Amino acid sequence: MIVIAEPPPYEWLDRYCLLQVRHRDGAVIQGYGTIQGQAAHRWTWEHHHGPIPDGMLVCHECDDPACIEITHLKLCTQYDNVHDAIARGRR
Repeated sequence: MIVIAEPPPYEWLDRYCLLQVRHRDGAVIQGYGTIQGQAAHRWTWEHHHGPIPDGMLVCHECDDPACIEITHLKLCTQYDNVHDAIARGRR
């Protein structure tokens, strides 16, 4: 099950986050959820765009690891991801 979170965390995002919820109690999953045994954000990317190239990560523009909104996901390198985290004050 999916729920829509509000509001978008950054002004450049034009869509709300889509968050997974647990089937048994309807609680929003904290952190990275899974779909068919794979990290949910990676599964979502591959479902929409195909395989993730070697050496690339699927990163969240919205900084919410539970989000699977495809417009909030992008491919990046580990270097890009660390520098983005520093720039946004997550490290």
